[in-house]
Amino acid sequence: MNTSYNGSGFIVAKEGNTYTVLTAAHVVSNETSKFEILAPDGKRYPVDSATIQRDEGVDLAVVRFTSTENYQVATLANYNPNNGDYVFLGGYPKLGQTDPKWNFGAGLMFDKELGILSTGSISLETDDSGLVSSSSTFAGGYEMVYTNISYGGMSGAPVLDTQGRVIGIHGSVEGEYVNDEAQQEFVEVQLGYSLGISTSTFLGIAPRLNVKNLLPVENTAPAQLSEQQQQSILEAILSIAVPQSQASASQWLTRGNQLWRLGQLDEAQKAFDKAIQLNDSALMYLAWYGKGLTLFEQKK
Repeated sequence: MNTSYNGSGFIVAKEGNTYTVLTAAHVVSNETSKFEILAPDGKRYPVDSATIQRDEGVDLAVVRFTSTENYQVATLANYNPNNGDYVFLGGYPKLGQTDPKWNFGAGLMFDKELGILSTGSISLETDDSGLVSSSSTFAGGYEMVYTNISYGGMSGAPVLDTQGRVIGIHGSVEGEYVNDEAQQEFVEVQLGYSLGISTSTFLGIAPRLNVKNLLPVENTAPAQLSEQQQQSILEAILSIAVPQSQASASQWLTRGNQLWRLGQLDEAQKAFDKAIQLNDSALMYLAWYGKGLTLFEQKK
């Protein structure tokens, strides 16, 4: 990460004392910045900009660092997840803290075709927050769509299956920058899904990124969860607290989106109604759009 923002990533290979970290390309796109790796044990390692490698057209990059410490290498899985599979997302959002804290949560996966229909058109117009406009064109390798809540700083984080294997790389979230009249500034509003790039896409470009010594890639889908396991994950998703307080229209929108993704549809509708009641002209269309999404889910 650099001094102005952070991203996430995970180790995919080790050769001697050299570790290879996979992340989103837009995390390390600023060529004038100095980046460093914050390892799981809290140690920091400078990144030689010469080791940063990208592949044109895909929002993925690898960076390398050297250490004598023994860090775990991620296990990759290459298969097509089913619509409705539980998946997990863990990364380091920057939510105003000096040192980002680990954020981990569960969500549901869409199959590829349904995901594209659900998101409309997604582009590679990402900034360091990982925010993309929902009015552009699908590009950059983004074909995974899931409901996990994500924040700026989590770009490059692993998308995991129920066996803890990496099936994708998180990179974006649907939303827009809008002028919040109450806050008198342009703010980020998340409204939609989280988006990622599949492990299979990374494996396809790995040779061009000079990535060697990957752990054996597993190609089998995880075993079906028991009813008790599914219930435990669902309860964990529904137990996530969304703060309640005096809020602007943009904050109510973001809150409604979080509740909607978590399946708390009645509470989500109330949040979108709050945004509508505040009558912020710049945000009104998003508030009605969010309410429409919620009503659509309630009728399923």
